[in-house]
Amino acid sequence: MISKFPKEFLGKACLSIYSGGTPNTKEQSYWDGGIPWLSSGETDKRYITKTNRTISQNGIENSSTRLGLKDDIVIASAGQGKTRGQVSQLKIDTYVNQSILIVRANPDILNQRFLFFYLSNRYNDLRQMSDAHSSRGSLTTKLLEIFKIPLPSLPTQERIVDILGGLDHKIELNRHMNATLEATAKAIFKSWFVDFDPVYAKMEGRDYSLPAEVLDLFPNELVESELGLIPQGWKLVALDTICSVIDCLHSKKPAQQDMGKLFIQVFNIGDEGRMDFSKKYFIEDKDYTQWVSRIEASPGDIIISKTGRVGAIAQIPNGIRAALGRNLIGIRGKKDYVTPQFLRDYFLSNLMHNQIMNNTSQGTILESLHVKNVSKFRILLPSKSLIWKYSEIIKDVHHKMENNDKEIETLTELRDTLLPKLMSGEIEV
Repeated sequence: MISKFPKEFLGKACLSIYSGGTPNTKEQSYWDGGIPWLSSGETDKRYITKTNRTISQNGIENSSTRLGLKDDIVIASAGQGKTRGQVSQLKIDTYVNQSILIVRANPDILNQRFLFFYLSNRYNDLRQMSDAHSSRGSLTTKLLEIFKIPLPSLPTQERIVDILGGLDHKIELNRHMNATLEATAKAIFKSWFVDFDPVYAKMEGRDYSLPAEVLDLFPNELVESELGLIPQGWKLVALDTICSVIDCLHSKKPAQQDMGKLFIQVFNIGDEGRMDFSKKYFIEDKDYTQWVSRIEASPGDIIISKTGRVGAIAQIPNGIRAALGRNLIGIRGKKDYVTPQFLRDYFLSNLMHNQIMNNTSQGTILESLHVKNVSKFRILLPSKSLIWKYSEIIKDVHHKMENNDKEIETLTELRDTLLPKLMSGEIEV
């Protein structure tokens, strides 16, 4: 799309563009010092509010790492898979590694938020530019300096930021709400089905903050099992006893269409058990018929990835039916044993995470998870009445998260549709 705005080299519109470094990982005194340090893989988040690792002052002084300031833009200059070209904005001060470029706009001519929105929409262009100019396929400071950006007047930039920023704020607010709701669901599940808090309370004669009719569903005794102590009457069963476990087809991936039937792939598995349909892959009806011959992914089904992001888990939300793509396993609960709510939260718990890690085979190239191993995962199964009561209590939480996800998807599509039109001047503000 041709821009109505004048263009400028990014290097001329910024105060600075630079990369960081990594302290020696073998020197323990350089690490875990409480000072944030960002790696390129963490740019999969739109906004950086915390980092996975911290470094010490000693690590800073003995490495080439450099400090990024709050509101700076960070771009992954290298990294595996889809990492290179990812753009985030810092919400904290943090040091960065050598595979991150920090970009700081000149506020006299360029609004930092305007630049963030523009660069975040140029992911493919950034990757193509680095592929064309670097044998290693990495973005460099020099390449970024000659990257051209539109440069409308500052008042126009600010009006564009107000529009896109309002949408972004609502999207992030929904994500924070979902994080709180997810933490609530996890806390209840862990208390009831992992730590057995109500059982211990009954054994010790303590009051417990549950209605009597719910507390009565828990036993008052623990018994020995292969997992250690478990509540009396609860059973250890194989997953395929209570669920249908169905492998994907191993056929050639069908051709993508502009419209058609939905074909789920590994990249559609989002965070915290939720699907991510910000990118959709459609296929023809005849291909769909073939790919749903084993299972048509339907609301309540669990899907789990076998390779790549091994053990990534999500649940199909209401209103979605789709074909299951390559490297995915479908898991459908049997109604006589489990509910979709219980199954989802079980799969997101440490009870399942540990089994996935223990059953992941180390191949010569990729880690993988075999469907036969998944079928035999051990499930600690409470009484049916307790499973149903848990689901009754937690279903409103799941429903709110699902509604928030739908709103996030709608707002994201609106933002991403408006963004290039605003940036080019096609829509005047």
